[in-house]
Amino acid sequence: MPLHPKESNPSESNELREDVSVPQPLDCLLGAPVPPFLSKTFDFVDDSGLDPVVSWGSTGESFVVWDPVEFARLVLPRNFKHNNFSSFVRQLNTYGFRKIDADRWEFANEGFLRGKRHLLKNIQRRKSPQSQQAGSCSGSSNEAGNPALEYELETLRKERSLIQQEVVQLQQQQCGTAQHMKAVNDKLEAAEHRQKQMVSFLAKAFQKPELFGRLQQKEQQHIASPKTVRKFLKHQQHQPGKSEMPVEGEVVKYHSDLENLAKPRLKSICRRRDP
Repeated sequence: MPLHPKESNPSESNELREDVSVPQPLDCLLGAPVPPFLSKTFDFVDDSGLDPVVSWGSTGESFVVWDPVEFARLVLPRNFKHNNFSSFVRQLNTYGFRKIDADRWEFANEGFLRGKRHLLKNIQRRKSPQSQQAGSCSGSSNEAGNPALEYELETLRKERSLIQQEVVQLQQQQCGTAQHMKAVNDKLEAAEHRQKQMVSFLAKAFQKPELFGRLQQKEQQHIASPKTVRKFLKHQQHQPGKSEMPVEGEVVKYHSDLENLAKPRLKSICRRRDP
């Protein structure tokens, strides 16, 4: 007796299909994968052993690089195979991190929070300049209106203004210092020139003793000059007790005080010698 295959009931086959559970993808595969840069950065910021070098901020909404030198020497080579701190900062900027403190290296991002690693998937890498130029005008306008970008630009403008002010102050100080140094050098050169002249004069004086005689003659001629006499007479007029003063141009006979004092002494000596 031939065996005929049993016809399957459509309703039973549907029930069997419903009983079989369809495999579902993992939650981590539903979204975009987290870039290695973000995951590594989150790991070493969350590492309490590196707190003296890099750690979370006080609120947990930012992280601070306390020691950029040690950070570039120890942390960067261990995670990114380079030790360029500026390159690390540029990489942060490409992921939308912003520097929130002008006095220290503190960075923040809305998706980079302490204890919330799952938010890293929300951080998107910025497009390159070429792709931005190829984008639509609406996309460029939205990017220009980004508050985080505007805050970062304003911070950079303030830092540039402060640096420019410091440069101007340093230039003014340098100019004042240069002028002061020039004045000091001029004084030193003048003093050295006078010293050289004095040494040269003394050397000539020792070689030619008659030079002193010439100087004495010039001094005597200067004293006996009419101009010097007029000055002397004018000075005598202003002295008290000098009522009788010669008129200018009148010949004056000079009487020495020594002669007046010696006359009585000579008379007394002559009297003693007379018999």
